[in-house]
Amino acid sequence: MIGLGACYRLFTFQFKFIATSPQEAAEVEKIIKRFRTSAYPESIGGDLGISLGYEYPDLFDISVINNGKVVGNRIKLCHLESINTNYNPSSMGFHADGKPVEIDLSLNFVEEKTLDRADIEAGY
Repeated sequence: MIGLGACYRLFTFQFKFIATSPQEAAEVEKIIKRFRTSAYPESIGGDLGISLGYEYPDLFDISVINNGKVVGNRIKLCHLESINTNYNPSSMGFHADGKPVEIDLSLNFVEEKTLDRADIEAGY
């Protein structure tokens, strides 16, 4: 019997934001907060502040597109497994309001479902 441990594919996307103004830095903060919010589950029930369970976090529909065409293998719906931020990785520059000038963002996704041979034939 062959082990099935490697059937879930993982995808990492890395972005570098260089904010040229405090307004751009604020937009980057919004982007990061949106991803962070989507990475965590919602608590279910509990009137006393005690969670009875959790709903799965948001799913992402990811496509790699170049000149309007999907390139590479297709990607099934994914959960955002982890998000990492690094503020001012190459310098300690800040805008007048204290927001960082440079932010590196790394997003790690995992497919929701295991692939099988039929998926590979379908382009996944």
